Amino acid sequence: MPDVLTRHVNKALGCKDHNHSSDKAYVRSVHTERPEELDFTLAYSIMVFTDLDRAVRLLKAIYRSHNQYCIHVDRKTPKASESYLHQAARLLGSNILFVPSEKRLDVKWGTLSVLQPELLCAQLLMQADAKWKYWINLTGHEFPLKTNWEIVSALRVMNGTNLVDAAHGERNKDRFPDARSLGFNVSSC
Repeated sequence: MPDVLTRHVNKALGCKDHNHSSDKAYVRSVHTERPEELDFTLAYSIMVFTDLDRAVRLLKAIYRSHNQYCIHVDRKTPKASESYLHQAARLLGSNILFVPSEKRLDVKWGTLSVLQPELLCAQLLMQADAKWKYWINLTGHEFPLKTNWEIVSALRVMNGTNLVDAAHGERNKDRFPDARSLGFNVSSC
């Protein structure tokens, strides 16, 4: 039997059968929160363009009331689809931020516009009241293979270090913004 939140989200999103797992927007949102999770706040940024049903399923799967979330909806996304995502987010909680429509970007693969929404979300998340320990960036097409507790346990072991993929030297230099304009520290190789 789905929980109350799942039923409300599914109903609000227009799912025909709120108890049927083959429904596109249906995700069972059953999880427990351990004390060590509550003391280890995470921040997520989610870049969304198409397949908003999948993005809603992702959000419902990773959502925890103590974490912070930022969503960038590509400027090319139809308004009706965008409002669908906003409605689902409102039902989950007030800790989900959206990049304001006037700052949303038209993302083009292989250009700086792929990175810029991440940086916009990073700035919004840093301005939020919550003091999160790690920032995890996702696209709306991904889905977690680990539980929140497993992610928190792994990050605790990392003790403040990060896993970052970086370009070396001058390669693809035109894809990176001037670090001084970001408002937060960026390391480069």
